[in-house]
Amino acid sequence: MSTDEVKRDTGTSLAVWTATGMGVVTFVVGVVLLIKVFGWAYEVFQGIDASFGKVTVSAPVVASGHEAPSKPSAETSHRTSGQSVQACPGNRGLLETMAIIGMKLVGLLILGWIAAMLAARGAGMVGASRGPKNSG
Repeated sequence: MSTDEVKRDTGTSLAVWTATGMGVVTFVVGVVLLIKVFGWAYEVFQGIDASFGKVTVSAPVVASGHEAPSKPSAETSHRTSGQSVQACPGNRGLLETMAIIGMKLVGLLILGWIAAMLAARGAGMVGASRGPKNSG
Protein backbone atom coordinates (compact mmCIF):
# COMPACT_ATOMS: atom_id res chain seq x y z
CA MET A 1 0.00 0.00 0.00
CA SER A 2 1.52 3.32 -1.04
CA THR A 3 1.40 6.54 0.97
CA ASP A 4 -1.05 8.08 -1.54
CA GLU A 5 -3.51 5.24 -0.97
CA VAL A 6 -3.22 5.66 2.81
CA LYS A 7 -3.86 9.44 2.51
CA ARG A 8 -6.91 8.87 0.28
CA ASP A 9 -8.26 6.20 2.61
CA THR A 10 -7.84 8.47 5.64
CA GLY A 11 -9.54 11.38 3.84
CA THR A 12 -12.42 9.17 2.77
CA SER A 13 -12.77 7.80 6.26
CA LEU A 14 -12.82 11.32 7.73
CA ALA A 15 -15.46 12.40 5.20
CA VAL A 16 -17.61 9.36 6.02
CA TRP A 17 -17.39 9.99 9.75
CA THR A 18 -18.14 13.70 9.30
CA ALA A 19 -21.19 12.98 7.13
CA THR A 20 -22.38 10.31 9.54
CA GLY A 21 -21.96 12.66 12.50
CA MET A 22 -23.86 15.44 10.75
CA GLY A 23 -26.61 12.99 9.84
CA VAL A 24 -26.94 11.74 13.41
CA VAL A 25 -27.05 15.31 14.77
CA THR A 26 -29.70 16.28 12.20
CA PHE A 27 -31.76 13.19 13.06
CA VAL A 28 -31.57 13.86 16.80
CA VAL A 29 -32.55 17.52 16.35
CA GLY A 30 -35.56 16.43 14.27
CA VAL A 31 -36.67 13.91 16.87
CA VAL A 32 -36.28 16.43 19.72
CA LEU A 33 -38.34 18.99 17.79
CA LEU A 34 -40.99 16.36 17.11
CA ILE A 35 -41.22 15.54 20.81
CA LYS A 36 -41.55 19.27 21.63
CA VAL A 37 -44.37 19.61 19.08
CA PHE A 38 -46.23 16.74 20.76
CA GLY A 39 -45.75 18.51 24.11
CA TRP A 40 -47.07 21.78 22.71
CA ALA A 41 -50.09 20.00 21.22
CA TYR A 42 -50.81 18.45 24.63
CA GLU A 43 -50.68 21.93 26.20
CA VAL A 44 -53.12 23.26 23.59
CA PHE A 45 -55.63 20.56 24.47
CA GLN A 46 -55.12 21.14 28.19
CA GLY A 47 -55.82 24.85 27.70
CA ILE A 48 -59.24 24.33 26.11
CA ASP A 49 -61.06 24.35 29.45
CA ALA A 50 -59.22 27.49 30.49
CA SER A 51 -60.48 29.25 27.35
CA PHE A 52 -64.10 28.74 28.32
CA GLY A 53 -63.95 29.82 31.93
CA LYS A 54 -61.95 31.74 34.46
CA VAL A 55 -61.51 31.48 38.19
CA THR A 56 -61.71 34.47 40.50
CA VAL A 57 -60.75 34.75 44.14
CA SER A 58 -63.20 36.45 46.49
CA ALA A 59 -61.98 38.46 49.42
CA PRO A 60 -62.79 37.15 52.93
CA VAL A 61 -65.55 38.62 55.05
CA VAL A 62 -64.08 40.84 57.73
CA ALA A 63 -65.07 40.56 61.41
CA SER A 64 -67.22 43.70 61.40
CA GLY A 65 -69.65 42.07 58.99
CA HIS A 66 -68.71 44.20 56.00
CA GLU A 67 -67.35 42.37 53.02
CA ALA A 68 -63.94 43.42 51.80
CA PRO A 69 -63.64 44.59 48.18
CA SER A 70 -64.19 41.70 45.80
CA LYS A 71 -61.30 42.60 43.50
CA PRO A 72 -57.91 42.18 45.12
CA SER A 73 -55.34 44.84 44.35
CA ALA A 74 -52.38 44.18 42.09
CA GLU A 75 -50.09 44.09 45.11
CA THR A 76 -52.15 41.30 46.73
CA SER A 77 -51.23 38.31 44.62
CA HIS A 78 -50.99 35.74 47.41
CA ARG A 79 -53.96 33.89 48.82
CA THR A 80 -54.83 34.30 52.49
CA SER A 81 -56.97 32.03 54.61
CA GLY A 82 -60.69 32.56 54.35
CA GLN A 83 -60.74 33.39 50.65
CA SER A 84 -63.11 31.49 48.43
CA VAL A 85 -62.69 30.56 44.79
CA GLN A 86 -65.51 31.20 42.35
CA ALA A 87 -65.74 30.02 38.75
CA CYS A 88 -67.07 32.51 36.22
CA PRO A 89 -67.85 32.04 32.54
CA GLY A 90 -65.12 33.16 30.18
CA ASN A 91 -65.28 36.07 27.80
CA ARG A 92 -64.72 34.08 24.59
CA GLY A 93 -67.45 32.43 22.60
CA LEU A 94 -67.36 28.93 21.19
CA LEU A 95 -66.50 29.98 17.63
CA GLU A 96 -63.70 32.29 18.69
CA THR A 97 -62.19 29.63 20.96
CA MET A 98 -62.41 26.95 18.26
CA ALA A 99 -60.83 29.31 15.70
CA ILE A 100 -57.89 30.01 18.02
CA ILE A 101 -57.42 26.31 18.79
CA GLY A 102 -57.68 25.48 15.08
CA MET A 103 -54.99 28.02 14.18
CA LYS A 104 -52.71 26.66 16.91
CA LEU A 105 -53.22 23.09 15.67
CA VAL A 106 -52.48 24.06 12.05
CA GLY A 107 -49.26 25.71 13.23
CA LEU A 108 -48.36 22.60 15.22
CA LEU A 109 -49.07 20.37 12.20
CA ILE A 110 -46.69 22.44 10.10
CA LEU A 111 -44.00 22.35 12.81
CA GLY A 112 -44.46 18.58 13.20
CA TRP A 113 -44.14 18.09 9.45
CA ILE A 114 -40.91 20.13 9.40
CA ALA A 115 -39.52 18.17 12.37
CA ALA A 116 -40.37 14.84 10.72
CA MET A 117 -38.72 15.95 7.46
CA LEU A 118 -35.62 16.99 9.41
CA ALA A 119 -35.41 13.62 11.16
CA ALA A 120 -35.90 11.79 7.84
CA ARG A 121 -33.20 13.90 6.20
CA GLY A 122 -30.80 13.07 9.04
CA ALA A 123 -31.51 9.36 8.69
CA GLY A 124 -31.00 9.67 4.92
CA MET A 125 -27.67 11.44 5.46
CA VAL A 126 -26.47 8.61 7.71
CA GLY A 127 -27.53 6.02 5.14
CA ALA A 128 -25.95 7.91 2.26
CA SER A 129 -22.67 8.40 4.11
CA ARG A 130 -22.30 4.65 4.48
CA GLY A 131 -22.47 4.15 0.74
CA PRO A 132 -23.96 1.22 -1.14
CA LYS A 133 -23.60 -2.19 0.46
CA ASN A 134 -21.62 -4.80 -1.41
CA SER A 135 -23.62 -7.96 -1.69
CA GLY A 136 -21.86 -11.20 -1.85
